[in-house]
Amino acid sequence: MQSNIDPILYDLFDYRPRKGDLKKVEIIKAAIECLATVGIEKTSYEAIAKMIGTRRAHVAYHFSDKHDIYKSAIKFILATYQQELINKLEEANNSDEMVEKYVQAGFSWAKDNAHQVSVLLLLSYFCSVDDDYLELNHLVKLKGQERLYYILMEQKDRHFDPTEAKGLSIIIQNLTSSAIQDCYTTKNLTLEQAQHNVLELIKSLLETRKIRDES
Repeated sequence: MQSNIDPILYDLFDYRPRKGDLKKVEIIKAAIECLATVGIEKTSYEAIAKMIGTRRAHVAYHFSDKHDIYKSAIKFILATYQQELINKLEEANNSDEMVEKYVQAGFSWAKDNAHQVSVLLLLSYFCSVDDDYLELNHLVKLKGQERLYYILMEQKDRHFDPTEAKGLSIIIQNLTSSAIQDCYTTKNLTLEQAQHNVLELIKSLLETRKIRDES
């Protein structure tokens, strides 16, 4: 029998989620909506409880500290993005398409989860004041870079050496994340425009590498 449990929850809890975990997810989703709509100062236990029709004590039972909620919200957001990335990469037929799908996954996630983007923007601030957030962000970025690294190393026609592939994986990751951030923190740039710009720039970088190999 096929499971109807969102695969994101397996990524979040590392095991089949129990009933109490599903209640936690309900609280996490409400916290994300609160953070994105009323701001961090007004995201209280009361506000979260009101959003899901429960009592403050019920929220506090699952999360004894507000930063527990924030960290869980960020982990949920990252798990959502990872699931989108996996889905996109499965559509690719070769390593060139995998690079394109990697970029598209970020913009597709941002388009479908605007509230999550807003909350994830808080992560940069939290990283500057809390080592737990810094470690989480560091590990997630390394995982993404490693994925890109292996994709690039599969591009046999470009003959990347490990140092080049590692450097380019960081560039592609940073181009994608910073472009998405610009769409939400500046005016007059749509996600579609930003995605096009990033893909064209990456294509140019890869083609330059290919031409250099052929010369």
